[in-house]
Amino acid sequence: MESMKSIRSIIVTCIVLLTLVVSAVFFSLSYRFAHYTLEKSLESTLGNLADTVAAEITEQNEKQFKALRAIAALPYIKDSSNDFFERQKNLDEVAHADPTFIGLSITDAEGNSFKEEVNRMINFSERPYFKAAIKGQEYIYGPLFNKITNALALFYSVPVVNEKGKIENILFSAVNGDILCNTCKRIKVGKDGYPIIVDRATGCTIGDVEIKNVVNMQKMQEDASEDPAMAEFAEHINKVYAGESGFAVYNFGGKRVMSYCPIEGTTWSVIVQAPYEDFSETLNMMSTAMIICAFIMIAIGIVIALLVARALMPLKAVGKAINEIASGNADLTRRVKINSRYK
Repeated sequence: MESMKSIRSIIVTCIVLLTLVVSAVFFSLSYRFAHYTLEKSLESTLGNLADTVAAEITEQNEKQFKALRAIAALPYIKDSSNDFFERQKNLDEVAHADPTFIGLSITDAEGNSFKEEVNRMINFSERPYFKAAIKGQEYIYGPLFNKITNALALFYSVPVVNEKGKIENILFSAVNGDILCNTCKRIKVGKDGYPIIVDRATGCTIGDVEIKNVVNMQKMQEDASEDPAMAEFAEHINKVYAGESGFAVYNFGGKRVMSYCPIEGTTWSVIVQAPYEDFSETLNMMSTAMIICAFIMIAIGIVIALLVARALMPLKAVGKAINEIASGNADLTRRVKINSRYK
């Protein structure tokens, strides 16, 4: 009889354990697959969003350069024999008539330009946008906080080539530097996230939903490298400043995701980041559903085990009879009576 009880216990235990193992494997594999699928989806979605921001800014830059090229190609502007101050006066009139511009300026070959706001000549020869344009390159610089206008200004410069093909002047424009911040504000990431634009050359944040970060010339890479709590973030931000494209899942004040890519024709990069939980709601719901399913499977396994145990009960009588026969004292003419619901 003890042997029959032992067999029954083993069978019941095996059924329960098998149910537990199957449930655990099912939950683990399902969760891993769902987690992998979510991260691949986020990589694609945030990557496309970063590319969209980069493309929009590239288009904005090209629009500014196109306008400057058109002005620089005007015969009156490119003819160096025309009075320098008259040409600047003409540009001031264009700038006043077009709200796109904060200002339009032309310099001589030494970088001197007359500024109407201060009514004097100012030298721009040490400015990066002058140095690049005088060598024949188009250049973007900023945004910087302009103390004259008390606002952010973004600078675009192009060379002015005269009829002989020589660069004697450069033309540069100052436009509203909020344009990058406004682009960031228009594009939402997750529930409360927004893109950030950084200049890899200067290290500064140049586009952010928080305009103060741009005004204060925040340097994310430096901040991350100096704070041990940001070590994991620093590893990925270094790749941003190296001009790479990529996707990352990291921890900083909670689990976060980000995608990043360089902006064509500039030393800028766009970063799209948000808390992981902004996108994991579906995964959490799925996990809850899988846990419920696992408990249901375990409950079903226990019920099956109990039913099997009950089905094995009649074997007790058979075991008793076998023990009597083995002892030599059994009545071989007696029938073994078995009460069972399963007939």
